[in-house]
Amino acid sequence: AEIKRHLMSLYVNPRVRVLLRESPRESKEPAAGDIFRVNTQFESRVRNLKVPLIALTSSSNNRDGPAGSSSSGNGGSAIPQAVEEDRKHIVEAVLVRIMKSRKQMDHNSLVVEATKQLSQRFQPTPQLIKQRIEHLIEREFLERCPHDHKTYNYLA
Repeated sequence: AEIKRHLMSLYVNPRVRVLLRESPRESKEPAAGDIFRVNTQFESRVRNLKVPLIALTSSSNNRDGPAGSSSSGNGGSAIPQAVEEDRKHIVEAVLVRIMKSRKQMDHNSLVVEATKQLSQRFQPTPQLIKQRIEHLIEREFLERCPHDHKTYNYLA
């Protein structure tokens, strides 16, 4: 599914149509008999071109089993369990790094800062960040401020 997504990004978007596809079918999804050619007519003003990844529709994602149901509520897209676990650890590392440098921070500022730092890798949901904050509180890396319940203190 991931290779389909990357391949489709190269021929579906008219702004970055790097590949041309010849197919007897009308579907946008690639099939085994499709022929792909480099678009020699393609020109870009920028030297390094960023090709935006397209989102696959739910009909093309075969979500069968627990891998399709994500506990972090990430918009209904199927994310493999291993990737989800890696993301949890990455979010926790970013949260600890931020809190280690700031020592004390309110919830909204921490979520905004973590989202900004993580946006280069993936787009985390506020629920995922909140879950990871709660997990760090349980593991005693963070604590809630006694005076203001929306503020966190770094402990470790």
